[in-house]
Amino acid sequence: MATVSGVNYTKQTNTPADMVLPRDSHGRVRVMYDTYEASAVASGSTIQLFKIPVDARVLDFKIWHDALGSSSTLAFGDSGDVDRLHAATASSSASIMIPLIAAINTMAGYTYTAETVLSLTTGGASITGTIHVQLTYVVD
Repeated sequence: MATVSGVNYTKQTNTPADMVLPRDSHGRVRVMYDTYEASAVASGSTIQLFKIPVDARVLDFKIWHDALGSSSTLAFGDSGDVDRLHAATASSSASIMIPLIAAINTMAGYTYTAETVLSLTTGGASITGTIHVQLTYVVD
């Protein structure tokens, strides 16, 4: 049976030890929270929520919302990829959006190399209702 080591464990146990970035070991976990009360917000609109700092690594998020309107969808991402963190999902019923296991490789551990605004993008139809978003990330 073999014994193998992760990338950062190898860095820490090298002689001399290599630097491990704080976001990868002993970083500070931070939480951002925001809410938005939508009132006939048109399909294709952007709801800006968070300004995430440079070198921040996304760990997790949760979005919960009212029934926002028939045929409506929400995607969670940034200006470079509107569904980087979560693909457009039906928001016609009250629901909670969390990272999907099948898609976790696309968002888990995503690191931003510049200060970036994270946002929801509406689709399908206009939306009306309350949206809450919680983001957990690690930095420094």
